[in-house]
Amino acid sequence: MGKVDQNIDAIHEELFELLMAFDLLCGECGVNYSLHGGTLIGAIRYNDFIPWDDDADITVMSEDYIKLKQYVENKENCEFRFADEDGLGHRFTRKKLDGRVMGWIDVIEYNYVSDNNFARKFRNLILIMLAAMSKSSEQVKTATVKKHGYLQIVIFRILYYLGFLFGKENILNAHRYVSRHWFLGQKRIMQRTNDQVRALRRLVKREWYSKYERHRMHGYDFMITSNYHEVLAQVYGENWLTPPPSNEQVSHENVVRAAYQNLQNKYEDKK
Repeated sequence: MGKVDQNIDAIHEELFELLMAFDLLCGECGVNYSLHGGTLIGAIRYNDFIPWDDDADITVMSEDYIKLKQYVENKENCEFRFADEDGLGHRFTRKKLDGRVMGWIDVIEYNYVSDNNFARKFRNLILIMLAAMSKSSEQVKTATVKKHGYLQIVIFRILYYLGFLFGKENILNAHRYVSRHWFLGQKRIMQRTNDQVRALRRLVKREWYSKYERHRMHGYDFMITSNYHEVLAQVYGENWLTPPPSNEQVSHENVVRAAYQNLQNKYEDKK
């Protein structure tokens, strides 16, 4: 088992090892990926991690995620896994921490979505409901009124408990099916279907991920989309290269890291 550790240097070293392992596994099975979010910003802005960032983000095409997950699961003596016990988030982490600091990569899946506004909104509604129903008890504990608002928390908890009527695994399978097969349109635009809810409203052009390149980060060349500016500007604005105010330079709350640590402990206890 590992430990909940807020030593940011130790966390960065663990994330770096996870990212290198992920890159090597992608190379072995011929899968493209891109650093994403704060990890991509850190790579461009600092050639390293953002100093206060304590997790890593990667995006992959849906078909590539399926291929990579199957490869990792079937690879003999592989010490890594995709953790799916916490709902929709594809967390790439170790099978056993063995005293290491808790670290993970959020692997975010891109799926095509229809150009039709009505069809897209209907699909989003179904995905949001299924996502809430699939949450783990640890994730429910991390959702606060301060962060989400009272009404949203009430609806979230109602859907969470409804999830037990249908079975969490059935709901996860339903979410994956809807994401990968419903209202795909002409396959010109995409959305991040297992990301935060607001990400469903951010439509990404397929061409933004038509070309990849290598970029040095923490002394290693990782893969990024060549259209990283368009991707980052959509989420963070045109001034994404400018660091945020000091009061916004914060890591994940301890409760989030503790929740993931608890899930990891339960996983290791079963093995």
